[in-house]
Amino acid sequence: MDISRREFLKYLGITTAGVSLAGLGCDSMWSVPDEVFEKIGGAPRIETWKTSVCSLCSGGCGIKVRLIDGIPVRISGNPLHAVNRGGICPMAEAGIEALYNPDRMRQPLQRVGERGEDKWQEITWDEAMQTVVSRLQALRDKNAAHKLAFFTGPDNNLSSRLNERFMQAFGSPNLFVFDQNKPSTAATYLTQGHKSELAYNFKDIEMLINFGADFLDEGPSPIRFNQLYSEFRNRGERRNVKVVHVDSRLSRTASNSSRWLPAKPGTMAALALGIANVLIKDRNFDSRFIKAHSFGFDDWVDSSGNSRIGFKTLVEDNYYPEKVAQITGLPARQIVEVAREFGAAKSALVLAGGHAVNSSNGVYTLWAIECLNALKGNYKDDGVISVPKAPPFSEAQKTEVDQVAASGLNQPDLLQSMSEICFTDDAVAFLPKAMLENQPYQIEMLFLANANPVFNSVNQGDFAAALTDVPFIVSFSSSLDETSAYADLVLPDHVFLEKHDVAYSVPMVDFSHFGMQQPVVAPMYDTRHTGDVILQIAQSLGGTVASSLPWADYKTYLEDHLRGVYETGAGTIFSERIDEDWLEFLKERGWQLFEYSTFDEFWQVLLEKGGWWNPFPDATDFRRLIKTPSKKYEFYSQVLEGEIKAHLQTARASEDEQNEVLQKWKVEARGDLVFLPHYEAPELRDNEGRFPLHLLPFRLITNITGEGGNLPMLQELFGMLSRNYWQSWVEINPETAHDHGVSEGDLVQITSPIGSLEVEARLIPGIMPGVLYVPFGLGHKSNGRYAKGIGVNPYEILLEEFDHLSGTSSLTSTKATVEKRNRKEMT
Repeated sequence: MDISRREFLKYLGITTAGVSLAGLGCDSMWSVPDEVFEKIGGAPRIETWKTSVCSLCSGGCGIKVRLIDGIPVRISGNPLHAVNRGGICPMAEAGIEALYNPDRMRQPLQRVGERGEDKWQEITWDEAMQTVVSRLQALRDKNAAHKLAFFTGPDNNLSSRLNERFMQAFGSPNLFVFDQNKPSTAATYLTQGHKSELAYNFKDIEMLINFGADFLDEGPSPIRFNQLYSEFRNRGERRNVKVVHVDSRLSRTASNSSRWLPAKPGTMAALALGIANVLIKDRNFDSRFIKAHSFGFDDWVDSSGNSRIGFKTLVEDNYYPEKVAQITGLPARQIVEVAREFGAAKSALVLAGGHAVNSSNGVYTLWAIECLNALKGNYKDDGVISVPKAPPFSEAQKTEVDQVAASGLNQPDLLQSMSEICFTDDAVAFLPKAMLENQPYQIEMLFLANANPVFNSVNQGDFAAALTDVPFIVSFSSSLDETSAYADLVLPDHVFLEKHDVAYSVPMVDFSHFGMQQPVVAPMYDTRHTGDVILQIAQSLGGTVASSLPWADYKTYLEDHLRGVYETGAGTIFSERIDEDWLEFLKERGWQLFEYSTFDEFWQVLLEKGGWWNPFPDATDFRRLIKTPSKKYEFYSQVLEGEIKAHLQTARASEDEQNEVLQKWKVEARGDLVFLPHYEAPELRDNEGRFPLHLLPFRLITNITGEGGNLPMLQELFGMLSRNYWQSWVEINPETAHDHGVSEGDLVQITSPIGSLEVEARLIPGIMPGVLYVPFGLGHKSNGRYAKGIGVNPYEILLEEFDHLSGTSSLTSTKATVEKRNRKEMT
């Protein structure tokens, strides 16, 4: 039955004073099965707690769920979890609303109308599974296994490994991950020749320069970074970390930093190279590391006798402070001050994210920023940067590949034929183009799991059009979001409080770890764990697909993988705070903090405490890890030279051939500059000058992924700092507002070259003049009663521009105008 949240808690004898929505004026409707009410009647009101992991974003935070008579009523943080240490964000607290959401999917649905008409009929699981299996078998029967595609969300859980295994055994190369928080590895590949995600040790750093990453709101683990920033300010007056934040908006991360540098959008590469200029001029860099472990720092001569420009010459000639000041809008004096502070720090680090990466010049920008870490010698075995290892899970037997699967896996994936992009690892934004053009072939069947590109992609219209052309789509979503609306079948997953999983390797965390997600309550409706569905499909297909996925259910699959952790004896299960010196003492003597006589005992303690970690990871051997042609860190990227030759399918490319590739990739530089980090002006389509303002989206901790719009608590908290609730707004500098006749609270229309939207204006001095900021997260066209039609989605009017090296969408390439509107005209 549907009941207000307040009344439901009263039935359990809980007052509203101590729960999340108290005082917020929001009393949402919860959908509670009748059998739950039957339990309440004469129950003794016994309180229990269970640990789990929140999966509403990729932060992997450990949680504790309070239950009254076995009924979940509240979520708090797990203080034992090594990553979030008891802290949680509003999304995790609102997770209880996902369980009781009145619009969550309750049984399988089959579309009966045209796509987009929102017409569905209930169907049994047996009927649904028969339909899916028969269509999959038909693909294999005609040797077209590669024409199945699978779009998934963040892949830092063991279910991602199961999906990979299924696709390999089935015979398709088309598994694609949609993750807004996944760090880009493109610059690491260009300079080091590998694509491992990097992690960072903040323990002893003295200075941090952060280019564009709004860690406290956007992640990848907002709670961990909120705690880190707090520690930065509380080490004692002489040991506090100096944090410099570079971005055109005074975000929470910027306001919690020591200094804010409001650089013009798209110019962070120039700033990074300007800092490098000062470091090199002052000879204030790690010359030993540069001499012994880098290539292309100084000018050099290639094997044909041609002179090549090095990084040092490039920076000294082109990025002196006065020139960088003209590009970025920052005073030259500030650039020099920050550079000298950075050079003087014994241990200093630079990080990048947000608009530094999601720009048309993102790869070159990230590359320039990473070079500062090289100048500080941070890519050494004892440096502050490392490549963490995954937990020692058991390796399953090798996937069996039959003739059909081998044929399918031998086909290129959808992105490999995209000549207009260099790297395809993060290029999911180009999938609609490939699908609409049927290149290299048509996708005939598509699985969707925890991915909603029709809402959270800049080219969402192209995704919608591409989905319309797919003959059969299966969604595993627990809610009917914008992308699932195009499905033919919806096979609803449990919500995270109802299922098992293991969340591991949260991005940027420098120690090996995993959190245990467990059901805190039995499934409330006729839903199934997507992992169980995949395993059942595999068994129904039979043959090598079935033998490659032999587990009876997903829980058995998890247990099998965790036996490796148990058998190695590595690391330790989460526990109350213990001095790390004591843990090191135990490690040196081969002792463990906990001893377990059986795997079952190990499993039970894992569930009780919430996870496992190894606080003493092995040092990263960068010399062994680096795979560049020079076997060194490359300022001059021979890796990029190789990529161009690979695209041309030749060992020796002529200048004209190389320029043709660069033109496709929209790289303006020519000659040696192409292979060195440099500033490329951002792509901005406004030839007539009709759109004078930059339009940029930003994300908030109250709805990081945008998928929390169907949770009323998050709608109530969405704009808590600007006091905007259940609506969107635009942040604009008072000077810019005055120039356009806009006052605080005015209704305004923001217009870009492709569309417009209406929001209220918030005048904020912490926004750089000439820039408009609109929060991302609202503006749903479906996804339930609390999301649909509330606010606007700024992605709808962003231009479809990309970084053609990485294939990622640009969020900084749109210019716009702002105009005051009469509220009466809008009604």
